[in-house]
Amino acid sequence: MDIVHEFRSPGYFIRDNGSSASLTFEVQLKTAEMIRWCLLPEGKSYHNFRIVRYEKDKPEKLEQVKVVSEYLAKDSTILAYKLLSLDVGYVYELTWFYK
Repeated sequence: MDIVHEFRSPGYFIRDNGSSASLTFEVQLKTAEMIRWCLLPEGKSYHNFRIVRYEKDKPEKLEQVKVVSEYLAKDSTILAYKLLSLDVGYVYELTWFYK
């Protein structure tokens, strides 16, 4: 079964420190495939990003998450990727680094 969930937000939940920004999310159900598109603020572009995860009650045990596909905008203003086999009980953290 495919469940499509579209969420639009001004991004108040994003932690921005000027040279990078992060957002965290939890998966509510075992998820076979997740595609996420993040439109960066006007005038901003990224040069790379990373995704890590940790068990909800063990934040000190970070694991790098492998991105299956990355969708590239020519001007790097849209950060888009696909992940496979997301597990319940983990917190995922996406961090991108501005140009």
